[in-house]
Amino acid sequence: MTEAERSKYDGRDMVILNRHTEDTIQEDKLSFPMQMENHFAHVRMLWEQGILTRKEARAISAALRKLLAAGPDGTGRPAGPNGSLLQSGGMAD
Repeated sequence: MTEAERSKYDGRDMVILNRHTEDTIQEDKLSFPMQMENHFAHVRMLWEQGILTRKEARAISAALRKLLAAGPDGTGRPAGPNGSLLQSGGMAD
């Protein structure tokens, strides 16, 4: 958490906030396989509905397989909002 982000919580109990963040990250790690199943199902649904081409669906599925193989800690980025894959532009090859 940056100093600017931390200043938003002045006067609040940082111990509780940090514990909540850690708990949430742990829950996300435990549910990672189920989240990935959901992503694969959505790709298939989007392909079946004609929203994605076969080529697009295969490319997305290949990226998802890389993420699945790497696991929740295998992205090379820290967990939490500062390490978000969306903010950083995706997983590096």
